Amino acid sequence: MHITWYGHAAFLLDGANAHGKRVRVVLDPYRAPDVGSYAPIDDTADLVAVSHENAKYHSHVAGVGGDPQVVDGLALLDAPEQPRIARGVPFTAVRVWENDRHDEPLAMLGVTLGGVRVLHMGDCGHALSPEQVAACGRVDVLLALAGGAPTLALPDLAAFVRDLAPRVVIPMHFGNDKINLNLRPVEDFLSLVPPESVRRFDTPTVEVTPDSMPATTEVWVLPPAR
Repeated sequence: MHITWYGHAAFLLDGANAHGKRVRVVLDPYRAPDVGSYAPIDDTADLVAVSHENAKYHSHVAGVGGDPQVVDGLALLDAPEQPRIARGVPFTAVRVWENDRHDEPLAMLGVTLGGVRVLHMGDCGHALSPEQVAACGRVDVLLALAGGAPTLALPDLAAFVRDLAPRVVIPMHFGNDKINLNLRPVEDFLSLVPPESVRRFDTPTVEVTPDSMPATTEVWVLPPAR
């Protein structure tokens, strides 16, 4: 499977579904130019999955071409059973909230392509309980909220990474010269993880297979594609 970080919380997963057919999945697409200077996503996909309703930063489905099928994370939270299969791709959801007051529910979405299970943290704004960590199940690649408030605090993210023990962590939703939010830079999160675990890439797309993942957790820092 190939993973591309568009920018902010938006990703493209491109890999084989349970039937060996290639499927392209966009996660949490933003709306340009409302998010700052990130360029429009302007790609096609078979599926778009959104963690919650926030068209500006997380759920601009109309910006994705190809007439994709939409997987609504909030609806999945209340589904009678999981995973939900869409075009041969299994999706799961863990209920979290926008803040410690539990003002707004949202989903952390799990999706499996090419034998690799990815968890997208959505817009989670609080520390994760042991029950929530357990509900995540096995995670190979964590798409991690690395910008601090208004999402979870960086020490809480570091604790979540230690408890979850994914093979790869890809930071997202952090401060840079493109986003128009007051978020902390990715270096603040990197200061909380072992420096030898950090890998920096000069491309926004990486390939991940069940056989190529590191034995212990690594943090892969990507430049944005847009």
